[in-house]
Amino acid sequence: MINLEAIEQIALRKVCIVQYATYRFDPEVQAELARWRVDFEKEAASQNGSAAPAFLMIEKFNDVTILYAQTNISGEPTPEQVAEARPNLKAVPIQGRIGLTLVVQARCPSAASATVAQLLLKALTGIEHCMTCGGKVAPDVDLWARRYDPAWLVVLYDDLDTAESTADWLLLGPLWNHEVVCHKAQDQFHQFQHARRRFVAKRRALRDAIDELSAMLNRPGRSNRAEELPRYRKTVRERRRLNETVSRLRRMSTSLEAHRANLQAMRLQLGASAGLEALELRRQNLNLWIEQIYVEQHYAQPELEAALDICSEHRDMLLDNLNETEKKENRLRDRSNKLLALLGLWIGLMQLISSVWTTNKESPTWSVLMALWTIIGIVGVSAWWLRANREAKRETTDRCAKKLTLLSRRIGYGNPTGGLQGLEGMASDAGGEAQT
Repeated sequence: MINLEAIEQIALRKVCIVQYATYRFDPEVQAELARWRVDFEKEAASQNGSAAPAFLMIEKFNDVTILYAQTNISGEPTPEQVAEARPNLKAVPIQGRIGLTLVVQARCPSAASATVAQLLLKALTGIEHCMTCGGKVAPDVDLWARRYDPAWLVVLYDDLDTAESTADWLLLGPLWNHEVVCHKAQDQFHQFQHARRRFVAKRRALRDAIDELSAMLNRPGRSNRAEELPRYRKTVRERRRLNETVSRLRRMSTSLEAHRANLQAMRLQLGASAGLEALELRRQNLNLWIEQIYVEQHYAQPELEAALDICSEHRDMLLDNLNETEKKENRLRDRSNKLLALLGLWIGLMQLISSVWTTNKESPTWSVLMALWTIIGIVGVSAWWLRANREAKRETTDRCAKKLTLLSRRIGYGNPTGGLQGLEGMASDAGGEAQT
């Protein structure tokens, strides 16, 4: 139980409230901070009121801008009076801000540090029943916080001058750097939360594209392969978009892992003491954020692998059809070659018969033979020509397409040349172009 009567006799001296704010490095934000600095310095010069601005520092830290604003509270206030002075603080700008931490620093006897910290956090947060964690973080300096409320920190130091200098070093050094890293990690996770909605939508779009292409490939009586190409292109496009989002998630997780390493380095500067328990929630949240991003990446793997499999299946089907086309063209070419050989034989025999007939024009036998051979040749050539035209008009393969798109290559066929039926495939292959 807290001894309120004893706390009333403890005086809090040299009380100040420090605001750690982190901003994106942006020209508009820099202009807003410059205007805010002017107002802060004017109020600091006047030194009116119980909460008077005392010290301000704005610096560039890697890719962000960090702000340290200290406001002193005059007199020897109680925890309730410190909480009442909170609304009178010069509020830092909101535009472009990615993180804010409030720290109360005060001088009090070390024996009452835990009780004073609990009363301060109760008055500042308005939460009565909440566990307070922390302890000694440096000689004669304690660090406290609510276990599940990382917005407020309390730094209490003993009545020694060396303790005061150590507390000031803590505020302007390791603790400030620690909070900047936490702010950057929190902003990275907020970006992930915004990107997650688009990520889920892209996963759903890819799954729908896979289902459409799979249903078309597995439908009975599959004949019109031209309808499959738009679904195939849609699947490839959605897979590429999802891959881009997964790559962005990997970059986010890599950044958070770097922040975790930096956070661990800052904790080593603060020391391995009980006071680090006040900052433990930040480390736990960072670990949870990294694991959540990893989980989302793994959720996308089934869709990505399914898309790759269905696209490979479609490509294999197209290659099988292309192989069947080549076989049919080879058979047609062989049949045409045989017919050409028969035509050559018929022409040779025709020449032989005509040479004999010219020497025996009066012979009825040779005249009849000549007439029959001419009729046979005309009928054979006509039948061959009609059959060839009928087969040329028949759509049996994808060879009629100008271009054939596979997973990573586009094959374009040249215009077929004139000539005997069956030689178009050879001419098309000779004039084909492959584009990556």
